[in-house]
Amino acid sequence: MYSLSGYVNMVADSVRMNAYEAALRAVVTPESIVLDIGTGLGVTAIIAARLGARHVIAIEPDDVVEVARVIAFRNGVGDRIEFLKGLSTALELPVTADVIVSDLRGVLPLFGSHIESIIDARNRLLTSGGVLIPKCDSIRVALIEAPELYYTGARGGATPPLLIDLTDVHSLGANDWSRQRFERHHIVGEISTWAEIDYEIVVTQHFQRCVVTRVPRQATLHGVGAWFDTVLHAGVGFSNAPGEPKAIYENAFFPFTTPLVVAPGDEVDVDLRARLVNNEYVWTWNTTVRDAAAGAVTASLRQSSLVDGVSSIREVMRSSDRHAPARNVDGEIDLFILSHMDGTATSGEIAERLEEAFPSHFSRTRDALARVVALARSRST
Repeated sequence: MYSLSGYVNMVADSVRMNAYEAALRAVVTPESIVLDIGTGLGVTAIIAARLGARHVIAIEPDDVVEVARVIAFRNGVGDRIEFLKGLSTALELPVTADVIVSDLRGVLPLFGSHIESIIDARNRLLTSGGVLIPKCDSIRVALIEAPELYYTGARGGATPPLLIDLTDVHSLGANDWSRQRFERHHIVGEISTWAEIDYEIVVTQHFQRCVVTRVPRQATLHGVGAWFDTVLHAGVGFSNAPGEPKAIYENAFFPFTTPLVVAPGDEVDVDLRARLVNNEYVWTWNTTVRDAAAGAVTASLRQSSLVDGVSSIREVMRSSDRHAPARNVDGEIDLFILSHMDGTATSGEIAERLEEAFPSHFSRTRDALARVVALARSRST
């Protein structure tokens, strides 16, 4: 979830907000029921209400939904917006929505359960002939020459103490994509469309495409940049491409494990893949360079965010259907608390029992109470 300042930054992005307002203005009527998924501070819901929507439902899993409720009343539309805390995938509506508006993206549209949520909302919560905002996103990619970003991002800019060789750490870091902001001069060669996500028909959450670029000049390539263009509604959209007005999303940077020196006419193939695993995307980018003269392979890199950190492989193994999970101590504590939530014992009484059962983990009753209350908030009535 975002911090409060993060939510403020989202609505302070005029490029984003002006486009969303224009899209809503084009489709909202006095008869519209509007569903705002991931409402945050509720600004998009407030816009829909001000445009005259008959009813607006704003859903948000974070506690910021309570702030959104206050903001809506301060802006005179609190009585026309129904705020719900939770996930849209668990939402049941007595009627379907005429308009569903959302922005569940991260730096790229492939982010967590974004596409799953939109598919579910489209199939269950949208009326026949209803409108989805956004309508579609296009992910663009290009080769990047940016030493100032590469050496402070992928490879690390600090000098190791005592001249210790940290090559292995740097190699791991080069398998981790990062959030950057590119300029037009960083791009080498043509911009390619890697994925088209049409939210009205999309059914998959996994994407793959090999992009081939003929290098136009001598360059030292440091990685692949990615961004998206969006169509919110016919004729309304925006782009966070290099050179466009800065939007909050910025760009994604998939660095190479080592810089690649290329000559004019060389061919660079990047096989970029994104696969959703355990609600998080695993990115793979395999790169091949062929020289212009003979077409011989001069470089071949195999990279994946699967190895971007020490625990990544273990986490993927845990998501396998062959994994046999066993409760750890935290699991035993949660089980103990849940087993005592019988509708008769108070949180204070459960905390005392918890402290007695796990003395090495709770030296004070108030620490045990904090654990009980935290679990009770999401697992009790």
